[in-house]
Amino acid sequence: MRWSRVTAPVAAGSIGLAGGSGARGAEECAAPGQLAHHIRSPAPLTHPTATRLGVSVDEVLGTVEHDLEPHGASVRTTHAPPALGKNNRESIHVLRRVVASDMNSHQESPRLDARRPFHIIRAHARAYLVLNALAYGLFAIGFVVGLLFPHLNQAEVERLNDDGTVDLVQSLINNPWLFALTILGVNTLRMGAVTIVLPSMIVPFAGIPLFGYWTLTTGITLVPASDIGWVALIPHSLTLVVEFQAYILLTLGVYVLGRCWIWPQTVGVDHRRAGYVRGLRQLGWLSLPAAVLLVIGAVYEAFSLRYFVHPLAQWLL
Repeated sequence: MRWSRVTAPVAAGSIGLAGGSGARGAEECAAPGQLAHHIRSPAPLTHPTATRLGVSVDEVLGTVEHDLEPHGASVRTTHAPPALGKNNRESIHVLRRVVASDMNSHQESPRLDARRPFHIIRAHARAYLVLNALAYGLFAIGFVVGLLFPHLNQAEVERLNDDGTVDLVQSLINNPWLFALTILGVNTLRMGAVTIVLPSMIVPFAGIPLFGYWTLTTGITLVPASDIGWVALIPHSLTLVVEFQAYILLTLGVYVLGRCWIWPQTVGVDHRRAGYVRGLRQLGWLSLPAAVLLVIGAVYEAFSLRYFVHPLAQWLL
């Protein structure tokens, strides 16, 4: 994404112009609306743990219904839940966790479901919106800072020169397919894997502040230094939206991973190891649409910088 800062003048030269809540139950790691399918029953329900504890699953579902209603789930049983006596409360508490664990295990079967990432996003809609606001907000702040303090922008540009980014762009700009493949590799490995995902697999939520810092510095870097740079920013704004959405999905995934890892009881498991595995599974599902967006963004970025900047510059400048 940052390559547009240096590819704009390079593209122009190549074509003749110069001379990217911890205990709220099932909401945290599974879509709560899906639970209704698993706990509706036209007949009294049984469960091996219920038999051993001497309580009925219908008693448990009465408390499950109470827990899920704030999350928008429509859960009803065929029998009204009876009043719980004091002697049964401990047994009910144990059985609730067993039933929740069984239902979550059923939901997270390995069967491919293209709608699963959207279910996860809907279950964590508030976190998803907050991450969007942070990403685009930090980019806007960085952009304004770059405008107000040009020396910061110049320092970022010099860093791109020093690490070889400018030379790499100059060698690839005339071959958009190879350029797109290079962009995809850098965005997927260096940004997606190394910056966001891998740190969060070692330290919970670590990828979120790292992504925030990258977003801020990207805003500073993308401040144009010439008229052709402002023209290139017009088509590149779509690249910004697409690639940021990919990174936001990965960031949402590491958020879900961290919540399941630190508070495993929210997904009906007793140990952090099991919560970690369940959160990692959710991250994997969110990585699928993120990968699609990264491919789209890389192809569009390469071709837009090669073919769109020239006619726009001729029209506007």
